[in-house]
Amino acid sequence: MFYNKDEWIMEYWKMASQKKDSIESKYLYPYNEERKPYTKEQIEEIQKQRENFMEFHIMLCSMLIQEKKYRLLELMLSFTQSEPPSYPLVPSSLSDIIDTFNKINHNSFINPFYYESRYQMPNMHGITEGKIVGAANCYLALLAYRIYVIRWNYGYESVLNTGALPNTLSELNALKDNLDVFKRWLERIKDNKDLLNVVRFTSFDKEIEEKALIYDKANLLRPDQLVSRMQKEILDKMEQLRTTLPLSVEKIDSEEHELTGNIIKAMAPYGDLLGRRFSQDKCYNLNSSVTMPFPNTAFLNNPDVGHAGIAGCMSSYMLHNFYHMFASSFFAEHSQTDYSLSSEDLFQAIDKLNLNEQHYIIAFGLYFDYYIGTIKDLKKEADHKYSYKGIKILSLNCNTEVFSQMVYVMRFEDRPFMDFHEPTAEEQKKLCLEKMNGLYGLWLSLKKISEHPELLEEPIKTKLGDKANQYSLFAAIWGPKLFFKPNKYPVVSIKVKYRLTNEGEYDNVDKVKPFIPTEEATVNQEQENE
Repeated sequence: MFYNKDEWIMEYWKMASQKKDSIESKYLYPYNEERKPYTKEQIEEIQKQRENFMEFHIMLCSMLIQEKKYRLLELMLSFTQSEPPSYPLVPSSLSDIIDTFNKINHNSFINPFYYESRYQMPNMHGITEGKIVGAANCYLALLAYRIYVIRWNYGYESVLNTGALPNTLSELNALKDNLDVFKRWLERIKDNKDLLNVVRFTSFDKEIEEKALIYDKANLLRPDQLVSRMQKEILDKMEQLRTTLPLSVEKIDSEEHELTGNIIKAMAPYGDLLGRRFSQDKCYNLNSSVTMPFPNTAFLNNPDVGHAGIAGCMSSYMLHNFYHMFASSFFAEHSQTDYSLSSEDLFQAIDKLNLNEQHYIIAFGLYFDYYIGTIKDLKKEADHKYSYKGIKILSLNCNTEVFSQMVYVMRFEDRPFMDFHEPTAEEQKKLCLEKMNGLYGLWLSLKKISEHPELLEEPIKTKLGDKANQYSLFAAIWGPKLFFKPNKYPVVSIKVKYRLTNEGEYDNVDKVKPFIPTEEATVNQEQENE
């Protein structure tokens, strides 16, 4: 190319055609010169050598199109050394052309500098990957016209067959998208006489008429029609695979373990409230179960669409519901607010309550880290857990404004407890549930609806309609219950207000009276008086 010696390139092309035959023989016959079978590594090396060899000559012809060396390219594409004619270096069936087109565009998508780093073309400047791939796309689209001109040695089926479809959704989707690009290139060059003359193409009417006479086929399709039919076959196969492909065990395990881990982490601060400590039948039902359908593709290997955050979405919904109902239960149980205080007076009020280690504070929607370093004796023991002068403080999340910024003070022995409802044997069987965590009573299942039609109930059934078999049902059954002491016990409730955001009246901190003293507090107070 540098010396503008077209005859040198043509001579190379003739030798390369012979070289291709020797490479192909190694690929087709699995024995070496010593009649011993090739090893797996040798076979892979031969396959790689074969692919690189073909790729180089695809790019060589693409460069000739880029440089408008149409006469030279015409000679190369018509060169053959056999009868019937064969063209070892030129994809000469629609399936080979589409396969090559798909590989080139896929490689460039995965590595945006793949071809720029391997095949520098003259008269290109800046970032050239797109230009190089564009030249290759143009060349391969031109070859689709060429197959209607060359002699068909083995019948029209072998030439116009579009090839076997991939078996994964991701590959099918990539092929479908690349075929859209291929059709645009077919349209782009259909009126380019200079390019069509390279392959001696005149018109589809003429070429198809001649082929129809030879092969007794009056309804031969154009390449764009064949590609459109192939895309329809791809969509049909994708629909089928979305229903029939098995779910990935690894992905299911990953989602279930992530959801379980999120629940365990969120429940860690509630350790003091676990375990039945008194007899009580009445409880607040904090059921935070959720059942959601997700496309099967979310749990398949090599899906056509990526899915992320499923376990996070499920657990976030469950915990948001749990936090709301947990806080509302305290509000319902202790609806009378004793004091409305400024946040600046909170710890002064706690001091006035005259509390000790036998007392317990549960707070909702307060940021105790704000006080660390400014309030003496306030320590952070763990996430959501604090202590103040030996008094345990449990600080819990609450996103509901009505129930937030509340503090409940009680004796430690009077604190409520949580238990967890276990689904019935019938529910376990119907939903195919598996216990993921015994301490917090979490049960999960993730099953394909097509394999378990009994999972499909209203309103999900109506929502999914005819597409139900393309979905899986993710069920997370979690039924916490909150029990308060049946008999009346002393509790002080404080509404904490912030002057920058809350209006209305504040109670003077001097209004705060001592909490009903425990036995130890009474003894200590008597000793101080003496």
